[in-house]
Amino acid sequence: MTVISVLALMLVACAAAGVWAQQALPSQDVKSLAGKWVGWMTPSNTVLEVQIQPDGSYTSLSGTTTGQGTIKMDGGRLMADGYLVTGPNVAVAGAEKSELTLSSKAGKQVISGSGRDNEGPYSFQLTKQ
Repeated sequence: MTVISVLALMLVACAAAGVWAQQALPSQDVKSLAGKWVGWMTPSNTVLEVQIQPDGSYTSLSGTTTGQGTIKMDGGRLMADGYLVTGPNVAVAGAEKSELTLSSKAGKQVISGSGRDNEGPYSFQLTKQ
C-alpha cells in the first residue's frame, strides 16, 4: 500500500506541474500490457516495479516488499485484483481492487490507478519499460 500511495502523490505532482501531456488510450486486451512497468506510489512516495504476464497475472516489488494479483478486462475497463504490495504493515484481509487507466505520455504507455485498502487511499503511476 505504501508503494501505491507514493505513486498517487507523484501522479498528482506531475499532473499539477504539467510536466507531460497525457492522452487517454482506448482499452486494449490484457496481453498488450505484458512487460515491466516502473513508477511511483503515493502517499508513500516509493518506487514500484510491476511485471505483468500475458495472462494478466502480475508480481510487484517495492524495496523488499512484494505483491501479486491479476489484471482483467471487466465491462471494457481494466481492473486489477490483488495486492501491489504485501508486507508487515499491510493487512491482508481480502483482495483489493483498482481501476486502471491506460494512457500515453511522451510516446510511452502509462498505467495509473487509485484505490483504497486497509491503510487508506492510494494512487500509482507506472510507465512501460
